[in-house]
Amino acid sequence: MYDVRRRLDGPPMFAVVDRLPAEAATGEELAQLYWLLANLVARPVAQKLDGSMFYPVLDSRVDVHFQIGLRW
Repeated sequence: MYDVRRRLDGPPMFAVVDRLPAEAATGEELAQLYWLLANLVARPVAQKLDGSMFYPVLDSRVDVHFQIGLRW
């Protein structure tokens, strides 16, 4: 997890953790595993005012193209 933390602290500022035994675990077990891994990187903090700290992510396989425009 040291390498994950290093990548989060500097470029590229994201990390992909793969090859976890997802097919051999329940959804609840996977949530606990990801929570454990996240705690090894840094202390988790709430992402919303209601205290939510963990969100499931689903890859919908949708090809999304977007354009970012900044207006001042």
